Amino acid sequence: MKQVAEIEVYPRGSKIVHIGPPKTGTTAVQSALFRRKADLAAYGVDYPGQRRHERAAVSAVAFEETLAGYSDDIVQEWARFSREARGSTADRVFVSSESFSRAPDARLSRIVEDLGGPDLQIVVTMRPLGQILPSRWQQQMQDYQVDSYSDWLERLFATGADADPGTAPVWRRYRVDRLIRRWGAHVGEENITVVVLDPEDRSMLLGTFERLLGLPAGFLEPVPDKDNLSLPWPEAEMLRAFNRRFRAEGHDRALYVRSVRRYAKRQIKVAGQPVMPSYPIETPAWAVERANEVVAEMTAGIRASGARVIGDLAHLIAPVRGNGAEVEAPTRVAVDSAAEIAYAMFLAGRRQARKQRDDRPTVDQIPARDLARVLLARVIGRLGGR
Repeated sequence: MKQVAEIEVYPRGSKIVHIGPPKTGTTAVQSALFRRKADLAAYGVDYPGQRRHERAAVSAVAFEETLAGYSDDIVQEWARFSREARGSTADRVFVSSESFSRAPDARLSRIVEDLGGPDLQIVVTMRPLGQILPSRWQQQMQDYQVDSYSDWLERLFATGADADPGTAPVWRRYRVDRLIRRWGAHVGEENITVVVLDPEDRSMLLGTFERLLGLPAGFLEPVPDKDNLSLPWPEAEMLRAFNRRFRAEGHDRALYVRSVRRYAKRQIKVAGQPVMPSYPIETPAWAVERANEVVAEMTAGIRASGARVIGDLAHLIAPVRGNGAEVEAPTRVAVDSAAEIAYAMFLAGRRQARKQRDDRPTVDQIPARDLARVLLARVIGRLGGR
């Protein structure tokens, strides 16, 4: 490990890939750069892509199969995006996606090759694992999952958790020592930079990327993003209860992603924040202690690596609070919050119904042999909706 005392700008011609993992400032970096995208060229920096985060494009190459809710043509989105990044002639090309951190070993050589070859510079951001856990659970709960926080924690830290298909992606993403080894096998560990965030310095994240990219101080500014906020714990539990009913009725994950995750969740967060009382998710002391044990092992691996480190590895240890007793999840939700969630679900259902109608074939597209049956079904459907 090489401790960085003074941050230096990446050399000209560098292609830099920020791989996350999630909940370590990735959205803040992406939003700040995308907001100033038109101004970056003056400083020799390129932020490829047409969106703040090219999630779909990266998902096409970072996962073994097309994720639920995405169409197969996202493979073409990756081809377009990687071609733009690889072909850029800017002094420094910067790509950021937390989805890269979940990519299995078999995908890494393809990612590296598509983005420019073995001379890539990889950046990993990290904060205390014990403080990431509530957000990580909630993120999975907002993606069709039904485990309670306590049950999820038990599975996460159980013996052999790395082999558990429900928790393995967490360790793949957050074991920074393993990220260094895996990506280092393709780009060299000396070309990996780990940025350890300082919990007392909120300006460190964007300030570090300004210096790495050769941007002036203050160029990158925080961009408010309500969609990235976590729900209060009671509202999260209400959504989890909805997930149980949704799954019990036999609805699949693809429908959940299209309607709830992509639309209703955003409506809940944006419209509901003013009426949802603050209620953070509490992590039991035993889980924070176990997380800190993992961090101790992880930091030993980082120190033994050839990676560069910006910041203090001691900041990855989370403070342990509470008396060690199990934390009880809330069972009641404020009326106004429940109303916002119910209305968001109503809007999502109406939107999904409209989309299904829009996707139906027109009369001239229906084979003649099926026309009478389809028209009869539509008439009955309309009569039933009166």
